[in-house]
Amino acid sequence: MVKIKSGGAKEFFKSALETAREIDRGNHVTAKHTIFVEADDLAALLKAERRELIQFLRGQKKVLFPTLIKKMRRAQITLNKDLAVLERCSLIKVEQEVNPGHGRRKVIIPLYGKQPLEFKAIV
Repeated sequence: MVKIKSGGAKEFFKSALETAREIDRGNHVTAKHTIFVEADDLAALLKAERRELIQFLRGQKKVLFPTLIKKMRRAQITLNKDLAVLERCSLIKVEQEVNPGHGRRKVIIPLYGKQPLEFKAIV
């Protein structure tokens, strides 16, 4: 499970310190899949359109941008904004790849696979 928590560098280093202490004690440490994001970004992720986008991308290896526009029935400009938020939160990677004979094309690569996502705001 990927956990997305509100917080910045301070919360990240606090979590890393707790993990280091567990290791020092000789305890078995399981991998943590936690992404810390600013509270505003977390709120932005919870918009209905972005949740639908996350659901659509779930389990995909990569999706071409024109395919995403067509399947999601979204305008290019709003989809680009949503992709920027997801990329800033480390949920996707947007790359350019060669489109033989036609220049380059935008490819969206989800980084969470089929794992469930847990959104958690700590106030």
